[in-house]
Amino acid sequence: MHHRRPLLPPLALLTWLIVLVPVTALSQSIVITLQAHGEAVVSDVHRFGVHDDALMGLDGYDLPEPPPPPGGYLGLSFVMPGAPAELPNRWRHELRPSEIFMDQTETWELILETDQVGRPLLLDFAAEIGAQYPLAVTILAPPERAYRVELPAQLSFVALAPVTRLLLELTSDDPVAAEVAAWGEIKKLYGR
Repeated sequence: MHHRRPLLPPLALLTWLIVLVPVTALSQSIVITLQAHGEAVVSDVHRFGVHDDALMGLDGYDLPEPPPPPGGYLGLSFVMPGAPAELPNRWRHELRPSEIFMDQTETWELILETDQVGRPLLLDFAAEIGAQYPLAVTILAPPERAYRVELPAQLSFVALAPVTRLLLELTSDDPVAAEVAAWGEIKKLYGR
């Protein structure tokens, strides 16, 4: 009579596999793209958010933004906290470390420059990384206007001056969904 051995590897081998095989942590990165559209002008694509490998201040994820041309322009640039004094504080990409987003809210300062004053503009937001999270951006604009959009989103906007400072507050709601159920339904789950 043949006894068949289970096809499971020995416990010692499993222990070595656990020790030697690296485990990849879930990424906490969230990168949002932003582009502005006017009647005959379009800004470059800009990025802001948090990244697992980013540092606070200047690092390889941050990209400078050149000044706008003399006419027919619609430009965006982020203001970086703690930017090097020897560089203009104008950034096309401004990513920060993921650790600062643990409270699920972070704010970026954005400068909108245009010669399209008084004309309708469109701000186009999308999640490039982190789209699996419920994300929203609140845009705080002068004079005391606030708009909250859930991503992806487009927001109509009218610039009241050639240079407008906006605050962009990125928030992520708790990804754990809450479900309302009657007590009897909950008891059925546990067979009681």
